[in-house]
Amino acid sequence: MTALSSEGSLLIGQLFYQALQQLERPTSAVGGMVLGAAPLVTSVTAYSAFVGNPLNGFLVRKEAKAHGGTKQIEGHLQATSRVVLVEDVVTTGGSTLKAIDAIRKQFPHIDIVGVLALVDRHAGARERFLQRGIPLHTLFGIDAFLQE
Repeated sequence: MTALSSEGSLLIGQLFYQALQQLERPTSAVGGMVLGAAPLVTSVTAYSAFVGNPLNGFLVRKEAKAHGGTKQIEGHLQATSRVVLVEDVVTTGGSTLKAIDAIRKQFPHIDIVGVLALVDRHAGARERFLQRGIPLHTLFGIDAFLQE
């Protein structure tokens, strides 16, 4: 709901863009799994254009379309892109791992710089991503929302 509100979308775009600027390796594209990542990708790509440093965006479907272009990945993703996958909340990382598999299937040597999420529920995602050599960066841990 936050990402689909005007103020939330702007804030997410700004916070994600700032977090991307702190990464060791520069990023040229952000993306993630349909449907959850769509507003996040839009927020950060729009904000990046607003500040004069535009990033490309892409979305990964669960399966390739059966009609039209029969694509599983839509948007601006190239074999030379340095990408960060975005998520609102990560638990076990399952959907993002599916996106990673789809990206690597189409672009085996693409540079996946990391995963960026608003909230980490601390339920295994970080460890699963690290097993693939992909760091998880989060703005908040679940603890921030459970404190009195």
